[in-house]
Amino acid sequence: MFAELNALNLIGFHLERFKWIHPSKVANCRCPICGDSATNKRKARGYFIQFKDTFFYKCHKCGASLSLSQFLKDKFPLIYQEFRLEKYKNSKSDSIQLDESETIPLEPIKTTSRALSLADLPNTHKAVQYVSKRLIPQSRWDDLGYVKNFSEFVIETSGLDKYKRLPKDERIILELRDQKGNLFGIQGRALNPLAHMRYITIKFDDDKPKLFGMENLNTAHPIIVVEGGFDSMFLPNAIAICGGDVSMSLQGLKKLNVTVALDNEPRSKDTIHRMEKAIEMGYNICVWRIDPQYKDINDMILKGGYTEKQIHEHIVMNSYQGAKAKVALAMWKKI
Repeated sequence: MFAELNALNLIGFHLERFKWIHPSKVANCRCPICGDSATNKRKARGYFIQFKDTFFYKCHKCGASLSLSQFLKDKFPLIYQEFRLEKYKNSKSDSIQLDESETIPLEPIKTTSRALSLADLPNTHKAVQYVSKRLIPQSRWDDLGYVKNFSEFVIETSGLDKYKRLPKDERIILELRDQKGNLFGIQGRALNPLAHMRYITIKFDDDKPKLFGMENLNTAHPIIVVEGGFDSMFLPNAIAICGGDVSMSLQGLKKLNVTVALDNEPRSKDTIHRMEKAIEMGYNICVWRIDPQYKDINDMILKGGYTEKQIHEHIVMNSYQGAKAKVALAMWKKI
């Protein structure tokens, strides 16, 4: 494996957003074959995944799937020659062939589980129809993916077999990335309305906060924090805690620059507790003046008829901090 790791580290200097997700097992980069997203330069959907005694390259956008040897041969011919020579020198067999593809069977990585961008799917696709019915802005469809088999997709992305017990159903994928665009987690939303677990969130790096949308965040501008990833897509400069803890998720963000706008659920003890925690930490909180029958931002737009602009203005006009936030929250709890 030394030759493979050495080659990957060498080409990493030439690949956009290259980063090891799991040391010596899974690496991530922007796809040099299709160019990855043209609208979002932080998107990185190319992966080098350890498979048996070698690596394979897989792009979750264009579907490219090939051995590391072939990838080097196509994209980095000089490094490929060094790679072949190093493999030859490290081999104990005098009969080994220099061309790795002739000696190692290229068992293809299954492509049924790759995440396809919703922006690239036809309007008749069930995933596209789902987000269309929920009025998710089409400008954000490129930030959403679709997989046929969620369990296979997570295993393939993480390189870890421990996820084999996850549901093997169709899901819409929300990628959790840090501000540098590095993938550290995945959230899957089931398309089957009868699914036992509608949302499943997986983190590959326990040190990262469970936040969606960080790669698009501008920390110099006001930030809105909501609960769900879909809700965040209706607002400017918004991120979602994806069910995470407020105190853990928001560490490192400037408090005066952040407004926490959780779901519109005045009777939810969990929501109230998290709002109280946000107040204690010094954040602004939004205390909704919209009918609680519309429990979240998507509901307000889908069922209440509110526009994105109206909701944004409502959050700005009904946000409080400190003592004022405590008074507003106390009144809201009585609704």
